[in-house]
Amino acid sequence: MAYYYINGIHFEVSKKKITKMTGYLTDGNHNNFFPPQDFSRKQVIDMSKAGDIFFIEDGCYRKLKIKIYEIENEEFLRIDCHPAPFDYFG
Repeated sequence: MAYYYINGIHFEVSKKKITKMTGYLTDGNHNNFFPPQDFSRKQVIDMSKAGDIFFIEDGCYRKLKIKIYEIENEEFLRIDCHPAPFDYFG
């Protein structure tokens, strides 16, 4: 399992699908920074199915995980928010 921090998401013209993502290999705590690379939509889907984790961070440094969802027999990439514990206490 590997962690990839994504710092660029590129959409097709219709804005319906992601065409590629730009990011780099890191660790779960985002301590390591390796050279950036481009990932095609298919690569992200295949690597996610193999157990690799793709994420971005919002302005509060919460990890937003990129997941695969199947809708009408088509796979889509979606970003889900995993709130930090302090978010529940105001």
